[in-house]
Amino acid sequence: MTKISRRNFIRTASAAAAGAVIASPEAAAIESLLGNRPGRGKPLNGKALFNYSGSNGVQKLQIWSPSVKEPVHLFVIADTHLWESDARDEPYAKFSARMHAAYNSVPHCRTHQPTTTAISFKETMAIAKETRPDAIVHLGDLVSFPSEYSIEYAESVIKETGLPFYYISGNHDWCYEGYESDPFKHRDTWMPRL
Repeated sequence: MTKISRRNFIRTASAAAAGAVIASPEAAAIESLLGNRPGRGKPLNGKALFNYSGSNGVQKLQIWSPSVKEPVHLFVIADTHLWESDARDEPYAKFSARMHAAYNSVPHCRTHQPTTTAISFKETMAIAKETRPDAIVHLGDLVSFPSEYSIEYAESVIKETGLPFYYISGNHDWCYEGYESDPFKHRDTWMPRL
């Protein structure tokens, strides 16, 4: 089994999606639809099918495909690692200690000053609300360890956006380090709780 980080998965999947479009039977249609559009990213077969840009800590990836009839705007985030907890997590404190301390202070993406993941998450959701995507997609590790408090906090902040939210769980969302050796047991234990 090959392991790949979510960040590399997103990059690879994006490139593969663009490449798959070029290799598809619709390639001629794509060429006629797109033409030469300067500033649209690295040309593929002389045509630019995706554009990547970033500023102020926000990256934008646009992918064009003739298979998608209406534009879809997704706000994609990952690895927010919320770590706050309350008394409900005390029985598991020895299993969450390392990850609890790992993200107590993180650099702000714009100012580079110390902040917390909770503040960053709230600011990120405000940016999402402001950009008005069709949906927010979280690619995992919403929390650093299974914490009901952090999940409740995230849920309240997400609800404030009024936007649909889709979520893929990461290992930290349902796994306490050193709690059990069987990952399926982790999932069975923590997913219903959260």
